Amino acid sequence: MLIKNKRAFKTLLNEHHIYHKSHFGMLSLPLSFYTQNKVFDLAIAGLIPIHSHISMKNVIADYVPKISTKLLKPANNILTGLTIISITGMMKININGIGMSTYLKEIFFHKN
Repeated sequence: MLIKNKRAFKTLLNEHHIYHKSHFGMLSLPLSFYTQNKVFDLAIAGLIPIHSHISMKNVIADYVPKISTKLLKPANNILTGLTIISITGMMKININGIGMSTYLKEIFFHKN
């Protein structure tokens, strides 16, 4: 990926830093199965979509220009929209529903 100016380089470094720090938060996800509280619920609702957004942004930056450079901006816009929808949905589960930690526990440990 070619970086055209210093501002873009600083933004890339910040995203890279956030992405790598979010790994520690992702490692704490199993704790949410045992301690269901609002702190973990809010952390999960922000952490998973942001971590995924930065990962997919890098995938888009690597592979979309091989198809067409004109598709890069629309692909990033679609990704941003999906990230906002994900955060909104997870917050709705936290506020109006059972909470993300209880929801994830039901998904992974559901018994038929």
